Amino acid sequence: MIYKNKNVNKIYRVLPHLNSDNDFPRDSKSEIDSSYDDYYIPCTRVNAEIYTTQDIYDGKEIFVAYIPSRGVRDDLINNLSQYIIKEVNNDADKISSVKPKGGSYESELYFYDCDIVHFAKLLKARTKGRTIRPDSKENLPHEIIKYKKYNDMPKGWFDDFKSEYSIPIQQNEGIKVSLVWNVIYVDFGKSIGRNLVNEAKLNGYKNSHFIHQQGLWDTFEEYLTNRKENGVK
Repeated sequence: MIYKNKNVNKIYRVLPHLNSDNDFPRDSKSEIDSSYDDYYIPCTRVNAEIYTTQDIYDGKEIFVAYIPSRGVRDDLINNLSQYIIKEVNNDADKISSVKPKGGSYESELYFYDCDIVHFAKLLKARTKGRTIRPDSKENLPHEIIKYKKYNDMPKGWFDDFKSEYSIPIQQNEGIKVSLVWNVIYVDFGKSIGRNLVNEAKLNGYKNSHFIHQQGLWDTFEEYLTNRKENGVK
């Protein structure tokens, strides 16, 4: 994987190519598919990308710079020809003096991983966020998730739930308030032998709504009561 390469790791930002749902390909358990390996380094110059072929030659990994611009391609050829292994492009007729319309010319320049610094500089490879894991949720679009409507939830449950459990858990376990709910739902699921967080996501429900929809609300309240009585905040 490109982000594990010593010439890339924590030097450049690495992002995933997402599927049509703006998500990672996932398995039946809603985990990222173990075979997924479509990561790249985004560049701000003409939205170029750098990725790996995973091929190794003479101990060096072969990278590719994808460039959707003739002008930028020419710039790299003129300045980095000594580092380029080969070029693949869609220029069907190099004899023609008529240049293709903007965006219709694409080129791929192959080079060794150890030379990435030269390509990264000219293509303005992104470095901000270089410590973020490529498979992190932070790399997914921050959109409002549209859950299925479920209107039979107990009224006022959220306020009571928050005041009763959020702050104590945050203080005792040192985690963000935004993660408190997930901790509780995961633990409750384990107590009844189910992965309720994944089940809720796969069925399109909020965790709390899914628990109630599954007829587990009374069991959930009992779990919370026992948790409190046993000193687990």
